[in-house]
Amino acid sequence: ALDADYLLQWQADIERFGNAYYRGLALRHGDGDVRLKVSVHSDGSLLQIDLLQSSGSAALDRAAVYTVEKLAPFAPFPEALARETTQLDIVRTWQFRR
Repeated sequence: ALDADYLLQWQADIERFGNAYYRGLALRHGDGDVRLKVSVHSDGSLLQIDLLQSSGSAALDRAAVYTVEKLAPFAPFPEALARETTQLDIVRTWQFRR
């Protein structure tokens, strides 16, 4: 699929940031999984973040949302992908572990 490489790079950037900045967060707030839907425009701008599943911890939920907000705007879509769609809805689970 045209979006596969873009999604792999997007996820790698998110994970790199999260691993660097939130290493101790689960130690303070417990383990948790946060499921988000992130809508990205073809120019890389952030359109919307939807919390699909809370971790049960407001701090962990905020950390996942903050990660996305901090890294926006994202890279523009490659030309071939931008010709196919103007928006990607990316659903991912953030896992916070001790």
